[in-house]
Amino acid sequence: MPYATADDVRVLIPKASLEPEETELIEARIGQTERIILRRIPDLADRITAGDLSDDDVRDVVTAAVLRVVRNPEGFIQESDGTYTYMLDRSTISSDIEITDDEWEILGDDDAASGIGWLVPVIRAPA
Repeated sequence: MPYATADDVRVLIPKASLEPEETELIEARIGQTERIILRRIPDLADRITAGDLSDDDVRDVVTAAVLRVVRNPEGFIQESDGTYTYMLDRSTISSDIEITDDEWEILGDDDAASGIGWLVPVIRAPA
């Protein structure tokens, strides 16, 4: 069962309508995103059924990941034309499907990064 549709992504794009090939791209990227999530959280459907996770949260994560690609399918970070240059924020665009640590936490993934950690070496002196 798909958790998101092309229409879920389309409503987040300021453009009034999508060309058929854009809709096909979005549908393909939705499928990729959902497979990435299911590889890491294979019991996703069970978590939703149990009420531990909302299907709206899953839809939000899927659409956010796809939207980052749709906004910049070529993956450009910077573009120049003569004296005019602009740069895009890497956190809002990507040419690959990426799910952020915050989004993994929303999905209840226990392996999501939880901030900065410390490694403390233990040195033992000879007795």
